[in-house]
Amino acid sequence: MPERSEWASLRSVAGKPDRETPIESSSGGLEGYRLEYFKGRKSVQIEIVNGRVRSITQIDS
Repeated sequence: MPERSEWASLRSVAGKPDRETPIESSSGGLEGYRLEYFKGRKSVQIEIVNGRVRSITQIDS
């Protein structure tokens, strides 16, 4: 799980994610999480690795 302070900050802004998927490292261990939020025909994916946001991607369907 992401560090508590980062996790709490993200949830206070974005709310509870619609989907939460673990991200595995190349050696098979837990590297971080991909959080997905859906609204209408759009989705936003936020990747958290080592307690920090690594990427934010918006996908239009």
